[in-house]
Amino acid sequence: SRTSVYGLNSKYGTSKAILLIRNGVNIGTIRSRQYITKENERLDIIAGQFYGDGTLWWVIAAGSGIGWGIQVPSNTKLVIPVLEDVSQFVG
Repeated sequence: SRTSVYGLNSKYGTSKAILLIRNGVNIGTIRSRQYITKENERLDIIAGQFYGDGTLWWVIAAGSGIGWGIQVPSNTKLVIPVLEDVSQFVG
């Protein structure tokens, strides 16, 4: 099991949260926006831009259903979950 991650003043374990985030995005209980990656972008940098915290890259990976790699090819469609919804749904 992965270590716990802190975000939005709440603690949630990534091993349990991954499926909850993905399912929440799919059924609409977690709002999200889409983002298309550019060349040489990484999930931790994108998480820093959207969330102000690069360590939350795994939330984007979970929402996008892309696994655990922080490097993604350019033109990859990402799903950026709204953290407030993630915190309420998962935290």
